[in-house]
Amino acid sequence: MKRNDATDRSALVTKLLIALAFALGCALVFMGWRGQVEYAASGFSSEEAFDAIYALSGEVSDAWARRIKPELDRLSESERARADALAPQLVAGLCGDAGYASDASPDQAWRRLYSACLVSGPKVSTSDRKAITALPEAEASAFRQSLLGCLLDEGAEVPAQAAKLVGDATGDDRRIALMQALFVSLGSTRNEVVEKTNALKKSVRGKEKLNAACTMIADGTMNWFRKLVLANSRTVMLIGVALMLDAALLAFLMRSDGRWAFDVKWLLILLIVDFLLLFQL
Repeated sequence: MKRNDATDRSALVTKLLIALAFALGCALVFMGWRGQVEYAASGFSSEEAFDAIYALSGEVSDAWARRIKPELDRLSESERARADALAPQLVAGLCGDAGYASDASPDQAWRRLYSACLVSGPKVSTSDRKAITALPEAEASAFRQSLLGCLLDEGAEVPAQAAKLVGDATGDDRRIALMQALFVSLGSTRNEVVEKTNALKKSVRGKEKLNAACTMIADGTMNWFRKLVLANSRTVMLIGVALMLDAALLAFLMRSDGRWAFDVKWLLILLIVDFLLLFQL
């Protein structure tokens, strides 16, 4: 009697595990399908865009917290207010969106400005980049403060390292060039950042789509799990389908066998079925 009870419990556990595997497969198929729908709606030309957005989102968030904000905090209260007011204006100039987020918080606007400069900002020559990034930290800090001063004062003299980049530009074009020089000093031209930026540009075509990608980067909406699903939606769907088929086939085989006990032969059968499924697809 006790043996029968143990057998019944084992069979019940096996059935529950198979049911959970089937449910997990259904969930994966649904997530993969939703990923395909979102990818199609995004208009991106490659799913690699989501991986680039996730990586650049981390860069922008880290740059804001560790590099941009500390520099802004060194300004006086009135200077900081003026700089914060300029950020949305510069985003609008870079993105061609005159109505950009007038109600955005300052940190949102600065993150958005940083992402926009990464993707659409003025080109920085190798010589300019080397001149800016070669500054010792003590001089680099003074350089960045000087750039912020020029941002707030059209007549202020631009530091020598950024003079060529800024050139004869005036108004918002001048301010955007100053911001690009500031962000270069803060590490926006590091190899890993440039690689992800180039990958994003290859995967996202058109100004409107690039603006949407920049918004996702600045807002930090692309978490690790979402990126994994969106960047691999077809693979997620395939794994889900395979898991559903495996669970259904295993349930059928065990029911036919009448024991509801796992056997190595079931594993071999499932592996063959999965191989055939992957081979066909």
